[in-house]
Amino acid sequence: MTDETFHLASDPATVAYTAYQASVKLATTRSQERSQAVQAMARSLKAYQNEVLEANTLDLEASREMAVPELILEWLKLTPERIQTTVQILQQLSELPDPLGRVITAAHPVAHYQTYSQLMPLGVISLIYEAFPELSAIAAGLCIKTGNSLIVKGGSEASNSNFIIAQALHAAIAQTGLPPHCFQMLSSDQGGQVRDLVTQDQYISLVIPYGRPSLVQQIVRLATAPVLKTAMGNCYLYWSP
Repeated sequence: MTDETFHLASDPATVAYTAYQASVKLATTRSQERSQAVQAMARSLKAYQNEVLEANTLDLEASREMAVPELILEWLKLTPERIQTTVQILQQLSELPDPLGRVITAAHPVAHYQTYSQLMPLGVISLIYEAFPELSAIAAGLCIKTGNSLIVKGGSEASNSNFIIAQALHAAIAQTGLPPHCFQMLSSDQGGQVRDLVTQDQYISLVIPYGRPSLVQQIVRLATAPVLKTAMGNCYLYWSP
């Protein structure tokens, strides 16, 4: 199963502009339309499972030959269980109430004034990540559900896996009639694109780097758009009576 109409994007400036245009249209769509699109993503990813696993095998073999660290190999590896978990996450996202337009109490009330907050889309979000091929699908589900466009750029170690997953997501978006540029993927083999992407602050509302600390620090250093810094570490549970 393939979608011949999908192509990796090459020019960050054009990608950012078209993603911004799509976000304006996406923000006006109905909740049902966005939920149906996320459901379609889940179905499409499930239908593409065999192709995704085959592509992931190629990525793992190439990474081992290039002596990629074991940690990255573990992040990179996909299994039927990991894909099924991603499908379930998308299905659960599609069933959540629409967050857009919801009015909540303002976090910082002002004396003698009635204050409130209303949830609205950010606009365009860019995810730059290492390995973890399933991240693009989860991020796409979150963004579509909340009315945001998404631009993703994965690492070269997962190029085959990322491309097939992007094909699956693109097919679902095309099927549901949402703006086609609301999800775009940049080629992973052009390093200069990162700098050109994270400086498109006139169109990109938020950049999220996910991976080793060196990647996060590089994005923070280069970006002129706002960056959501992420960190990886050990998680502990302390249980006491």
